[in-house]
Amino acid sequence: MRRKSLLLLLAVMFLVGTSYLVISWINRQSLLELAQEAIQNDQYEKAKKYLQQAVQKNSKDAEAYYLLGRVERLLNHYSEAEKYLQQAIEIGGSSEKLQFEFVLLRAVRGDFDELLPGLWHCVEEGHPQRLHILETMVGYYITRNEFGAALETINTWLAYEPRSSKAYHFRGWINEKMEHKGAAEKDYLKAIEYNPNNLFARMQLVSLQMDQSWFDKARPHVQFLLQHNPDYHEVLYLAARMAFSDIALDAGNADQCRVYLDKLLKIVPQHPLGHQLYGELEYQEGNYVEAEKWFRKTIEIRPNLLTAYHLLASTLTHLGKEEEAKPIIKYEQQLKTDFDRLSELTRVQLPAHPNDISLYIETVDLSIRCDVIDDAISWINLGFRLDKTNPPLRRLFAICLEKRGKMDEAKNMRLLADQEEARRAKTKK
Repeated sequence: MRRKSLLLLLAVMFLVGTSYLVISWINRQSLLELAQEAIQNDQYEKAKKYLQQAVQKNSKDAEAYYLLGRVERLLNHYSEAEKYLQQAIEIGGSSEKLQFEFVLLRAVRGDFDELLPGLWHCVEEGHPQRLHILETMVGYYITRNEFGAALETINTWLAYEPRSSKAYHFRGWINEKMEHKGAAEKDYLKAIEYNPNNLFARMQLVSLQMDQSWFDKARPHVQFLLQHNPDYHEVLYLAARMAFSDIALDAGNADQCRVYLDKLLKIVPQHPLGHQLYGELEYQEGNYVEAEKWFRKTIEIRPNLLTAYHLLASTLTHLGKEEEAKPIIKYEQQLKTDFDRLSELTRVQLPAHPNDISLYIETVDLSIRCDVIDDAISWINLGFRLDKTNPPLRRLFAICLEKRGKMDEAKNMRLLADQEEARRAKTKK
């Protein structure tokens, strides 16, 4: 009797243990599948959360660490990417896909030009990772503002994967950047046709349509976004914009606009466009004192937002503060001049004269003045390809580093600029 009881107990323990292992495996697979889906939809932070949960459940999960490395590379967090890829190797050993991820990491870290012929060879030979290669190449070209090369690469990508939502999304973004609004809209529509859950492509489509005052076109997409992503801050902002545009049709939309904005600012208190739209709402209702507060807060958060200066100056005029409005108007005009010149440099001058280092220096200087630091750093890297020790570019790079809070690196960069300038002056003599 005792023997039967013991055997029964052992059987129960075996079944419980087996069930636990099965459930753990299912949970792990679910997390990896959710992460893969998020990566496919360009939701890298979301993918990262799933993968971090996976490694918390199993610290020896080599596949999860590999995917974490890939996600961190896509987020431009290169040191973190290298750390996770190394952990994947330590757990599961090296593999072709891991080694290839290291190659892609090397490329985006600065060895792109050296590796480019080999990468193209892999694409042409039908390498299993060719789509990842093309995506990496497109992303890298975009960070360097080489839109022509990016578009050529996207066309190759679409030849291999004609229904690629990501490729159309990339192309739409580039077309929008190049002021080809109609082409951009078509590409975004293709992106969401092939993947309705491509959140960012749909949001960029809506934003583009609203910027062109195509609100009727945007409305069904806003409804889709609210249905599927009701708590995402950018979706709330777009919904607020739509409600604001509909106030003329129904005054009740003003209340709905406030609901969306209140929810948005609770999630992201420093959302500059949310503050500006709240100011516009107060302005439209004649609450100029409140509107002034919102516009000033907008400028505090994002000092390069042209529309905020215009709205603030108009609000001050309504309040009888014409003298206060004058310097605001003057600064707005200067900022507009800077942005116009920056646009001419990037769209006309640099493509026509890609080897003129002085144009890169001016472009970087204006980018810093317009507070678009990521763009400034991209142009610095392109300028360094022509003259990797250029003193003026190094000094501008130091300013960018300071704005990123990297004071020691900025100090070192200025020292290198001074040393190189002294060396060049001595060589001239």
